[in-house]
Amino acid sequence: MNWHKTNIALIIILILIDTFLAFTVLDTYKDTKILPDRLLVEAKENLAASGITFEDNIIDKEYSTKTVYKYSSSMIFAEEMKENAKYTHPCLLSAISFLSSQSMQNIENRIKYFDVPDGTSISVSGDDDTVKASAIITGQTGFEYSDARFNSLVVLTEIKNSLSKLPETSEKLDLHKKINDFFKEVYGSKIKARCLEKQELDGGELFTCILTIDGDDINGMPVCFYIRDEKILHVSGNLFFVSPDAEYSAKLIDGINILYSIPRFHSGDVSVLSQKHEYSTVSLENDGVYIFPVWRIECETENGIKKPLFNALTGEYIEHK
Repeated sequence: MNWHKTNIALIIILILIDTFLAFTVLDTYKDTKILPDRLLVEAKENLAASGITFEDNIIDKEYSTKTVYKYSSSMIFAEEMKENAKYTHPCLLSAISFLSSQSMQNIENRIKYFDVPDGTSISVSGDDDTVKASAIITGQTGFEYSDARFNSLVVLTEIKNSLSKLPETSEKLDLHKKINDFFKEVYGSKIKARCLEKQELDGGELFTCILTIDGDDINGMPVCFYIRDEKILHVSGNLFFVSPDAEYSAKLIDGINILYSIPRFHSGDVSVLSQKHEYSTVSLENDGVYIFPVWRIECETENGIKKPLFNALTGEYIEHK
């Protein structure tokens, strides 16, 4: 007997068996991650009976898990801000440090706080003690900043219009490097921004953005940046004053079963056009905020195109923001 040839044959057989088992395991893994086709077929028939129709290719067929975050920030008086901002509002200090080109080591000594109705006013001084910038924070996330050399009246009307009715676009628009640097400096890699619109204005550019977390838009968290001569001169909108903490990971309602929540939003015929993951926020009694995953379902009704939000954990319909 030729043991050499026999060993080679055994090795080849074992490799083939291992390969077969590997593909079997992979297929099983895929089955646990991807919705089965039969479920899609059944759902399509059931939903059609309720007047809800869709094309197969718009359905997100992956089983997904997302992180639920908690953001804790509350308004405190100016005197308390002076003493405790580095603990209660660290991202605020980092943001002002970056925007005013002051070092983090010096920023606490360069900031003065003043109580104003519904918030806190902030002034930032330079080495010569003249005011270099000013800011106002309101509520849990409201933020407005202006460089002292800039007349913010130039952009306030456009910003107000942009924030009151956000541009809707799926087009990928590039953010200015300064804005990317800002988010990296303040939040690291967790919180970023997606550009919804940019427009030329008075010799500079106005960027209308939406905050993102883990790559998904945070509904209700827009912010505008005005840049001229490679410097951020004005910011208005929403920012986190402390980085949100991951609370837990949760399995989401899948892309098929979330469609059964549509009657909570609309009782007539609905043609589903698209669906995607986002995040939304809900305030807690103790001044905290949960940042939780949602589904945005774009659909056509007899009243036109609508884009309702649904809680991706419970299926609850959320009023459009």
